[in-house]
Amino acid sequence: MREQEKRVCRLCRLTPNEGDPVLDDFSQIVEWVKHLQRVQESTDYVPVVLKGMTPLRPDEATSFSGVSEIRNAMPESRENLCAVPRVVKR
Repeated sequence: MREQEKRVCRLCRLTPNEGDPVLDDFSQIVEWVKHLQRVQESTDYVPVVLKGMTPLRPDEATSFSGVSEIRNAMPESRENLCAVPRVVKR
């Protein structure tokens, strides 16, 4: 279970062959944000989506503009890093 969560909690086009999902579909992004919300509700940690240097909290990321920002942070080129969630102490 923990291993599966670890895979879902990673958005990085640099490591597509390591089993990490590349979420370039709107519905996949929404599902991933819902996962972040479940993590936030069930732990003492607050997941933060980093879009460039701008942190997006899960409640912000579920808005349409938030999902668009996450999507826009995902480059077409695999040479660049896309949005990667970090977990920070509340």
